[in-house]
Amino acid sequence: MVPHRCILAAKTGDLQTLKDLDASGNVNEDIEDSLGATPVHHAARAGNLDCLKFLISDAKLPGNKKAKNGATPAHDAAATGNLLGLQWLTSVGGCNIQERDDSGASVLHLAARFGRSEMVQWLVKEGCDPMVETNSGAVPAHYAAAKGDLMSLKLLIVQAPRTLNKQTQSGATPLYLACQEGHLHVVEYLVKECGAFLDLRAHDGMTAFHAAAQMGHSTVVAWLASLPDMDLSAQDNEGASAMHFAASGGHARILEQLITMRAKILKDHWGGTPLHDAAENGELECCQILVMNQVDPTIQDKDGYTARKLANYNGHMECANYLRRMENMPLLKDNSPSLLKEDSFRRSKSIVRRQSGGDYYRSFNEGRRELLNFPKEMENDKDTILVKSEAPIYPQPPPLPPPQPTPQLIKSQPLARTTSASNSYHCTSNVKPFNMVHPTDDSSEHIVELKSETLLKTVGFTTVFVGNSGQLKQTFEEDEKENGFLPLPVDEVSSIDVDSLVPTHDERGRPIPEWKRQVMVRKLQARLQDEEEARRNQIEENRLLGDWPPWKREMMKRKLDYEKRKQRSEEERKKKEEQKEMREQSKMIKQLGYDESHLTPSQVQAILVRYKFSKRAPESGVIAQEKIKFT
Repeated sequence: MVPHRCILAAKTGDLQTLKDLDASGNVNEDIEDSLGATPVHHAARAGNLDCLKFLISDAKLPGNKKAKNGATPAHDAAATGNLLGLQWLTSVGGCNIQERDDSGASVLHLAARFGRSEMVQWLVKEGCDPMVETNSGAVPAHYAAAKGDLMSLKLLIVQAPRTLNKQTQSGATPLYLACQEGHLHVVEYLVKECGAFLDLRAHDGMTAFHAAAQMGHSTVVAWLASLPDMDLSAQDNEGASAMHFAASGGHARILEQLITMRAKILKDHWGGTPLHDAAENGELECCQILVMNQVDPTIQDKDGYTARKLANYNGHMECANYLRRMENMPLLKDNSPSLLKEDSFRRSKSIVRRQSGGDYYRSFNEGRRELLNFPKEMENDKDTILVKSEAPIYPQPPPLPPPQPTPQLIKSQPLARTTSASNSYHCTSNVKPFNMVHPTDDSSEHIVELKSETLLKTVGFTTVFVGNSGQLKQTFEEDEKENGFLPLPVDEVSSIDVDSLVPTHDERGRPIPEWKRQVMVRKLQARLQDEEEARRNQIEENRLLGDWPPWKREMMKRKLDYEKRKQRSEEERKKKEEQKEMREQSKMIKQLGYDESHLTPSQVQAILVRYKFSKRAPESGVIAQEKIKFT
C-alpha cells in the first residue's frame, strides 16, 4: 500500500506526503509499479520538478533506473515535454542524454514523436545524434514528419540532411509518413524546399501518393497530383493504383479528383478494377462514380467474380442491387464533370475511430488533444496495427510507422475474394496506415511503428510502454498492443487510484456514508475487471479469427457481433430492473421515516424485511410505519 502512496504522491506533486513517507522510512528504490516505473519516472513524466529533486537528492532514489523496457526517467520527461526536468536529470540526476531503451528509441526520438520542438532544439544543441535509428530503422525525422511538427523536422534535416530520404526497414520515408498522416504543410516543405524524392517507394511498391489516397487526404492528393512529374496511374507491387485505394476506402472525393485529372482506370494483378474494390466494401457512392465514368460492371476478376457478386457475397445489398440494375443497362456515355459533382444523393460517412487501451506515453498526456491529432479531412476507418511487439508486458516507445496496406488480397478459395484494395480485414499488404488503430490480417510484415494514438480507460490508469521486437497478429483491436503498448492490468491497479475516483459527496453536497462509498468502490473495481476480461476475450477471439480465410472470418465476426449486442441488451435490461428496485427501496425507507445515509446495508435489509412481514400479517399488530429500534 505504501509504495502506491509514494507513486501517487509523485504523480500528483504532493511533496509533503513524500517527505512524510521518507521520514518514516517508506521511500526506497524498490518501489515501482508492475511495469517497472519508479516514483522518479512518475515525477518526471508529470513535470513535478520539486518532487523529482527531492526523490533523487534527499530520498536518494536512483535517477537513472530503468523500467522493464529500458526507459529511464529522461525518456518520460521527453515524452511529456518536461524540459526543465530533463535538463536537471541529465545534469544532476545521473541520466545519460544518449540513453536508448530496448526498442532503440532515444530521448530525441520521443521529443520528435510528441512534437516537443523546444526540447528537440535543446537536445540537438547538446549533441544528440539525429541519425540514430531505432530497431525498426526510424530516425527522429520520421517521427517529426508523422507528427506534423514542421519546426522539429526543419531542425533535424538541417542538422542531418541525409535524413531527408532515409527509409525505415519497411521503406517509409519522412515524405511517405507525412502524406500518410495528411500533413500538407510538411509535404510541401519536403518536396518544394528540400527536394525529397517523390518516386521513392516503400518495399511493397507503394508511393507517397498511394499513401495519401489510401488514408483519404484529399488536399494532399490534389497537391501531389498537380506536380508535373507525378504519375497518377502508378501501381504498386500487386497492381493497385491510387484509384484502387480510394475506391476501397470510400474516398469519393479523391476518386472524383483522379478521374477528373484523367488518371487511368486499371486492373490490378488479380484482375480487379476499382469498382470491384468499392463494391466489395459497400461503397455505393464510389460505385456510382465509377459506373458513370464507363467502368463496365460486368467485368470479372481472375476468380470469375463481378463487382455485383462481391457486393452480394459481403452483404452489401444496396451496392449489389444498384450494380444489378447497371448490368442490364447500357453504359453511361456522359462522363462530364457535372456528373462527378452530383451531390444530391450523397451521404456523409460516419467515421468511427477505434482506440487502443494503454500507451505508456499516452497516459502521461491524458486528456490532451495533441495526441489525438487526426486530420479533419481524414475519411478513413481502415484497420491497421501500430507496432510490432514480442514483449507486450514491458514499457517501451514505439518504433516507426511504415506505409499503409496495399489493397490486394492473397489468392484464396472460391468466394474468398482475393483481389485489390478490399476492406481492411482482407488486406495482406506489408505496409500499413500509420495513425489508425485497428489491426488487419497477420500476413503483413510492415507495421506502423511510430506512434500509438490510444485512449486510456476513463479511470486514468498509469501505464508503461512495451517493446516492439516481434510480429503481432493483426485482427480487430488485437491485444490493444498497437504501438507495442499495454494498459496496466486492472487487477494491478492501486486501490488508492480506484478509491480516489469515487466521490465523497453526492450531487447535493451531502457526505456519502463510508460503507456506501466502499460499495461503490467495489462495484467500480468489478466493472473494470469485467472490462479487462472482455478485452482479453476479444484478443483471444481475434487470435482465432486471424487464422481463418477472410470470407469466413467476416461471417463469424458478424455472428459474434450479433451475440454481443444481444448480450449487452439483456445486461442493460437487468441493470435497469436493479436500478428501479433500488429506487423503490430508497423511497420505502424514506417513507418509513429513516435516513438511509445513517443506515448500514444490514439495517436497510432488516427494515425492508420487517416492512414486508407487516404487510403480510397485519393482524399481528405490527404497524408498517413503526420504526425499528436498533441497539
